[in-house]
Amino acid sequence: MTLSISARAEVERLLGRSLQIEWDEPSKALSTVNRVMDAIVERPDLIQDLVEGVSLDQGGAYACESYPQMDKVVLWQAPNDDSRLRLHLFSPGYFDRPHNHRWSFASRVLHGSYLHSLYGHEDDVRRSLSNGQPPGVQMATVVGQNQDYLLHHTAVHSLRVSQPTVSLVLRGPAVKSEYFTLALDDEERERRTQSFASRGIEGESETESAAKAMSPEGLTKFVSTLRNVGIL
Repeated sequence: MTLSISARAEVERLLGRSLQIEWDEPSKALSTVNRVMDAIVERPDLIQDLVEGVSLDQGGAYACESYPQMDKVVLWQAPNDDSRLRLHLFSPGYFDRPHNHRWSFASRVLHGSYLHSLYGHEDDVRRSLSNGQPPGVQMATVVGQNQDYLLHHTAVHSLRVSQPTVSLVLRGPAVKSEYFTLALDDEERERRTQSFASRGIEGESETESAAKAMSPEGLTKFVSTLRNVGIL
């Protein structure tokens, strides 16, 4: 399905504001994000139209992806691809390893909650790794329903989820070609923290892209879960 002309016009009107977000000025950016998120959430019919407009055949920037205990779909993107609005669905037990991003983003929890842990600036984390010191959590907080947070692309963070959780994510333009993830190596009983770099979709092979592509059954389940938790 595709968005109706009226729905698409409304999306462009509301989310066009995201193009003015000053991502390197967190306080200013969060203020703008709050207004954008409020405008979207106040229009449940718009979220319904956005979800119904998602198509597995679109691929590319509008790709639907499935990972272990986590699904995401792109609901909208700016004409120049600088901003995207995504919907994330986390299943109980989901957690990710500490990582940074190629872009800054803001998130609002629509249902559920997650534990959000911060490990510091990417340069400080790399410095700790080079000195053989695993970086520790510097701050952890529970982000609950209707709460927003903004993360700069230089920050290293991780999430842990204990209940079905849905978040609306507005990401800014990519400002670097790679991001890194920390991995714990248990081989030979020696616990070492290592990092490995990843690239965006541009650097993926067809096999890698296909492995995370959402199936028709996955999209049906995704939409069903949104209905079950009252998002749709």
